[in-house]
Amino acid sequence: MFFISIFGIEQRDKIIAERQNIICPICNAYGRYNVIKSYNYFHAFFIPLWRWNVRYYIQSYCCKK
Repeated sequence: MFFISIFGIEQRDKIIAERQNIICPICNAYGRYNVIKSYNYFHAFFIPLWRWNVRYYIQSYCCKK
């Protein structure tokens, strides 16, 4: 039972960059957005070993779209 908690698969969202002074195309508000990297990874002893399903997307700060 101890080894089950040491190995695992998790998903992580990491903010790569934050840009300011944009106009949101959804709500037309003036603000900023974040560039986010999302991926799944397999870890052993809390060390990430393999990553897959890497995606990049942009999220606006005003409406979270």
